[in-house]
Amino acid sequence: MSVKNKMIKMLTDVFDKSEDSNIAKLITIVAEQLDRLNDTLRTVNDWRDIDNAKGTTLDLIGVNLGEARDGRDDDAYRDFLKTAIKATISKGDMESVLSMGKVLYQDDIVNIIETWASERYDFEPAGLVMQIENTRDEGILLNYQILKRVMAAGVRLYIEVYQPRSRIQFESDVIDMETRSVMLGLYQAGSQNITGVIRG
Repeated sequence: MSVKNKMIKMLTDVFDKSEDSNIAKLITIVAEQLDRLNDTLRTVNDWRDIDNAKGTTLDLIGVNLGEARDGRDDDAYRDFLKTAIKATISKGDMESVLSMGKVLYQDDIVNIIETWASERYDFEPAGLVMQIENTRDEGILLNYQILKRVMAAGVRLYIEVYQPRSRIQFESDVIDMETRSVMLGLYQAGSQNITGVIRG
């Protein structure tokens, strides 16, 4: 039942409740404003959920988290904020790192392994290797800083990107970058503090 019908129903029978009556016209005007107010309040309540937030509401959530928009559109910023929230509440264990990787890279993340059992990483006692397979034409954004926030203190993070295509293009703010090693189809830059995009 609409607000208008509820209000008219609450009137006593001494009032004319027909649509053409003055009281019905007055109630119609008030009820329309109340409906609009209810819609606005519903929208405000919905937008408190990060999945539904848009525009300045999303910016305010970002301010609360201390993460600026930096030119991202709503969808990219929403994903970034979710990642920041996960990083903040992370325990630093392998499951947390894997969960963060799935937020950032969805199905492209292949595995996470510990370095203590890997000769490739000189059996480093405190390190994790995130293995990613690049299946996207638009490339993969490697945001090392966010991933590093998930890690426990003193644990090094390496990222291996498996590139199935025959060429690789790397864009980064880092101009002069050395890779730890280059193997057939495997490019490693795990010891760098980088944020960049790998495209095939």
